[in-house]
Amino acid sequence: MPRGRVMDLLGERTIISLNGRVWDTRQGEPAIAERQRSAAADRYFLIQFYGPVKDEWVSALEELGVTFLGYHPNYAFIVRMEPGLMGKVQSSHAVQWVGRYHPAYRLATEEELAKAQTEGSGLALNIRAFPGEDAAALQSRLEAIGVAIEWLWSSDPPLARVWAQRGQLDELAAVPGVYRVEPYDAAKLVNDGASQVMHTSDVREASRNSLLQDLTGAGQIGGMVDSGLDDNDSTLLHKDFYDWTGGVQTSRIAAALAGSGCTKPCTCYGQDDAVSSGHGTHVAGSIVGNGYSSLLQRNLQDQARTSDPSFDYAWAVGQAPEARIAFAYVAGGLANQQAPCAGSVPPSLPGRASTTRAHAM
Repeated sequence: MPRGRVMDLLGERTIISLNGRVWDTRQGEPAIAERQRSAAADRYFLIQFYGPVKDEWVSALEELGVTFLGYHPNYAFIVRMEPGLMGKVQSSHAVQWVGRYHPAYRLATEEELAKAQTEGSGLALNIRAFPGEDAAALQSRLEAIGVAIEWLWSSDPPLARVWAQRGQLDELAAVPGVYRVEPYDAAKLVNDGASQVMHTSDVREASRNSLLQDLTGAGQIGGMVDSGLDDNDSTLLHKDFYDWTGGVQTSRIAAALAGSGCTKPCTCYGQDDAVSSGHGTHVAGSIVGNGYSSLLQRNLQDQARTSDPSFDYAWAVGQAPEARIAFAYVAGGLANQQAPCAGSVPPSLPGRASTTRAHAM
C-alpha cells in the first residue's frame, strides 16, 4: 500500500472501559451476577460505534428516539431509549455493539468504596441520577430501600446523599434512573490560600513594596463574565463582597447584569440563581473577596469587617480585596453536558468610562 494510504487499524476499537470494568464487545458483555443485571424495562443502554464517531451516526440514532447522555472509551456512549429499539439500533449503520447499562456498571469499585466515610456500619454515598429523572421519584425509591437520606439535590440531574449499608449497594445501583453510586467526598477548602501561593500578600501593603501605596484595588472596578454571582440579590449572601470602611457596611458589587448572544451548539440562559451562581461566586471571591467566609470558620471574621482592614491574614483574600466588581452572568449547557457556553456576549458594564466593557472570563 502506498505511504499516503497507510491506515491506523484501531486495534482497541472494540474495547470498553467503564467504572473499573474493561471488556471486548466482540465477545459480548462481561460476566455479571444476576442481582446486578438490568431489569427488562430499564431504558439505559451502551452503544459502541465502529470507530471515531461521526455526527451523522449520532443524528441517525437520535431520529430513532435515542438520547445520548455521556461518552466512554472506546467510541461508546451511555444512552436512554425504549428497550424495544435495541434490535433496530444494533442493525443501524456504524453500530458495533449494543448492550444494557447494567447496575454492575453503576456501582463504584471496591477500591473507591474502601475510602468511603463510615459511621458504624454505614457508608456515606452519593446517588447520582441521569438528566431528566425526577427527584421526587428518586427520593421515594431510596426511602423504600431503607437508606437514610441526608440531603437531596432536586435540580436536574438529581443527586442524593445517603447513609447506607453495604448490603444495600446492589439495590441502590438497580434503582431506575440511577447513573452512579459512589462514596460521598466531603467538601474541603482548597482555594483559601491563593494570596500566599501567588505572593500578592508580600507586596500588597505600601510598607512592603517600592510604590509607596497599598495595592488592594481601592477605587478600581474589575470586570467578570461567568455563571452568576451571589444570586444577584440586593442582600448579599456572602459577606466576602462587603466593605466596612469607616464602620459602614456597603456592597462592593458595582453591577450584576445578564449577558446575551449564544452560538450553537450551546443553549444559554441569563438566570442568576442558587443553582447557577456557584462557579461565578467562587471566581469573584478569588478576585475581590475580603476573606470573610474563610475567617468565619476560624472565628476570626472580625478581621475582615474592621473599618481599616490590613488583609495581612491572607486566608481566602482575593487579589484585589478592596476593589469593586461588575459582573455579567451568562452560562449554559452543551449537548446534555455541564459545559461552558460559547459565544456569550457580555453587556456594557459600569466602569470609569461609558465605553468600559468586561472581557474577562
